[in-house]
Amino acid sequence: SGLDNTLACYGKALVFRTGDPPLIEPLNIRTPIPAVIGMTGLEGLTAKTVGRVREAWQQDKKLYERIFDQIDALTLRGIQAIQDNDLPTLGQLMNINQGMLNALGVSTPELEKVCAIAREHGALGAKLTGGGGGGSIIAICDGDTEPVVSAIRAAGFQAMPVRLGADLNGA
Repeated sequence: SGLDNTLACYGKALVFRTGDPPLIEPLNIRTPIPAVIGMTGLEGLTAKTVGRVREAWQQDKKLYERIFDQIDALTLRGIQAIQDNDLPTLGQLMNINQGMLNALGVSTPELEKVCAIAREHGALGAKLTGGGGGGSIIAICDGDTEPVVSAIRAAGFQAMPVRLGADLNGA
């Protein structure tokens, strides 16, 4: 998609959409967002998951186009929630998005389990990150991330707290 390369080049949070030309705009995160990255320890192969979604889309384009449109609408609402520092709404949108990603077949039982653990221990929202098929989740919290980190680790997965939008000096 170009997202990874673009974010690495700019080194900050962006709104990105492929196209000619691509849309690249700064994402205004006024207050750093407490979050947790949970890692399943399993590797997902993006090309494989994208291929499965492409095959399913070719079987029922109307259905899958509606799902893609709904995910796009959730993303746009999520951008607004981030800019408004409305973490409860952002969390709800992430949870809905995860359900749609699961419906597309890009989630795994392990990703679903880590999302559930995060939510059960205080995360406002959790969803897979990356191409799916394994890998990691991101969960946002309303303050303390330690209960979420501890619960994910206690279940045998890896976790690390992060502050989205924080500069390198921790602000």
